[in-house]
Amino acid sequence: MHRMRQRSLAFLFMLVLGSVFSTGLSAQSDEDILEAAANGNGGVISTLLALGANANVADSAGVTAVMYGAQGGFLDVITALLEGGADVNAVDGDGWTALHWGAYLGQAEAVTMLLEHGADGTVTLSNGVTALMIAAISGHAAAAEALVNGGLPVDGTMPDGSSALLLAAGGGHAEVVQKLIELGANPNHKSNNGASAVTSALSNEHLEVAMVLASAGAEFVSGLPSVENPSNPSCPNPAWPDSLWEVELEGQVIVEFVVGIDGETEDSTVTLVSSPHSGLDNAAVEMFRGCGFTPGTVNGTPARVRLRQGLAVGG
Repeated sequence: MHRMRQRSLAFLFMLVLGSVFSTGLSAQSDEDILEAAANGNGGVISTLLALGANANVADSAGVTAVMYGAQGGFLDVITALLEGGADVNAVDGDGWTALHWGAYLGQAEAVTMLLEHGADGTVTLSNGVTALMIAAISGHAAAAEALVNGGLPVDGTMPDGSSALLLAAGGGHAEVVQKLIELGANPNHKSNNGASAVTSALSNEHLEVAMVLASAGAEFVSGLPSVENPSNPSCPNPAWPDSLWEVELEGQVIVEFVVGIDGETEDSTVTLVSSPHSGLDNAAVEMFRGCGFTPGTVNGTPARVRLRQGLAVGG
């Protein structure tokens, strides 16, 4: 009886010891898995996961092992963790996902892998910034391409209407601007306050970006720095209606339109801004539809330029 009691106590001691050892191993494994992810040791991670490590472990800032793998572009790390049950869409303390981190650091292959494993590209930061916008403003063309090819809309916008193209242009990232345009970005998209990629580039003196946009057919607003406006217009005489000769008129007909890189007015863009009499409207629009200019340029490169012209009448 005494011996059986000793055996029972010994067995209980082993159970308690085993429990303590297991808990300590688990905690150590969780710490080790973050270090292995940061260092790109996919094999170590696989071993730790087999020993019961937590695939979703995160550091004090909420950065998970998958995020560390994405930061370094470690594909074997990402693979091992996702196969081990890691959440591909987990967010850290700042609301960043692994996809955001991969985009920020230009890890295009990691971005592709994350998307293939269900990463949600629609997750935004608190200010509405997407992973694509992060790649664009960080200057990573390959990552931006991977995100668009993975399904993110190339012209997606923040609440203020800013797009990835506007952000890339404002940051002076000509390669990203070129890539986004190749992927279908609208070179003339404007934010809610009327800013465009052109205005973003020129206001920050990114002339190389402005030239890329000019080559892509972006419109340049007349009067911006470094833009030479179309000049020496040759326009047909307006065919004012006969009835207007008997009306005393005074003022200006103001028309807005785009002059293409060939110097010709783009007919579909001619719009009436204001007029002192409705009878002048159609004639004025038709006149400017027929105008030919010396093309506008940006540092010598022909560019589409939006103009606003006034024609005085009466007085």
